Amino acid sequence: SNMIESKGYRDVAEAVERFNIDGGRATVDFVGDWPSSQARRRFTEQISQYSHASEMQVHGRVTDRRSVRQMMIEADVFILPTYYPNEAQPISIIEMLNAGTPVIATDHAAIPEYVFDDENGYLVDKQSPSQIKQALDALTDRANWQEKARSARRIYKEMFSPEAVGNLMLRTVRGGE
Repeated sequence: SNMIESKGYRDVAEAVERFNIDGGRATVDFVGDWPSSQARRRFTEQISQYSHASEMQVHGRVTDRRSVRQMMIEADVFILPTYYPNEAQPISIIEMLNAGTPVIATDHAAIPEYVFDDENGYLVDKQSPSQIKQALDALTDRANWQEKARSARRIYKEMFSPEAVGNLMLRTVRGGE
């Protein structure tokens, strides 16, 4: 995702810091294009003040598709607590559902049409690091995580796979049969 402040990356950092302070063990990778070097610097300075700063990596934009794919495969959860005014249907969430990764996101734009609270992830309030932390806490239960991961992949197949999109296009062309 683009590293625009209203995409909620500061909320993610705060939530992960709280999670780790409370005894959790989470690392986070911030991946995306920054609007300016100053914005990136301000954020890295912010997280450098955290006691678990070493668990937070700021990558910037990653263009190598193999690296992106590897990051997606290795991720246990994807967090996008966006309140970006121009948000529509974040492709990054769809990619993570395809990878079978539970999602923590906000009830914003089209997101609740495919991220279902307590089914394939969690919907949290905007600008709520405490709710993001609670969702992380819930996902530490292995059985719960596995259930959300299976559901993430199922929802991708049902809604976004080439077969699902093709079938929707055929139904549309045929007039809703």
